[in-house]
Amino acid sequence: MNNHKSEDTSESEEMYLLTIARMTEQNANRPVPITQIAEELGLQPVSVHQMIRKLEDSDLVNYLPYKGVLLTNMGETIACTFLRFHRLWEVFLTTHLGFTVEEASEIACELEHASTEELAKRLETYLDGPVFSPKGKLIPPSDPEERHLPTITLSNLKAGKDAIILQIKTDEAARAFLASEGVTPGAIVTSLGTGSTGDILVDVNGNSVHLGEKITHQINIKPVPVPASQIRMEQKLA
Repeated sequence: MNNHKSEDTSESEEMYLLTIARMTEQNANRPVPITQIAEELGLQPVSVHQMIRKLEDSDLVNYLPYKGVLLTNMGETIACTFLRFHRLWEVFLTTHLGFTVEEASEIACELEHASTEELAKRLETYLDGPVFSPKGKLIPPSDPEERHLPTITLSNLKAGKDAIILQIKTDEAARAFLASEGVTPGAIVTSLGTGSTGDILVDVNGNSVHLGEKITHQINIKPVPVPASQIRMEQKLA
């Protein structure tokens, strides 16, 4: 069986790629500041900067001075592979072995580096193809092309369709209001209908939220392949 880990990529380098990928999920397509990576990993910024330079030399990240770091296509492929392994193991460990979400996440950090795509495919089949991890995070598909489906704004979500929120580009006051209603990155929303003025009524975890046209254009989403009710049931079972 072939492991997707590059022969030239160390476990430490993989952890950096995974960390950047996770932080990018919260702010889609925005560079991740080195100081934030250092804080997340519990390291000094100078040490992180050295590793980022090494990853950049390997064409795994792009470093933008004074802005931060973005994964290249190659870096994203490696990161998504291990995110997929990690989140599939989280599902297995919580649903079949009774571990808590936090315990499962810690164990999955070890298992992800010993996994292969063949193992992941069999695990995914055994688990009946889960779409989200116990933490509600999207499990990257095995097909890289499916990972780059274009995102749309919430204003374009058709009635009855479900999507995951990727990014909210409003001001702080509006973001605080949305958060109080459960409209946050990673949340699953269902469009209940659109008004004549472009406003939209959405369901978020059973809570109906009315959003104006302007704000719906500032929320980036990705449609999900299964009904929101099924995803929420998976999360409850986990």
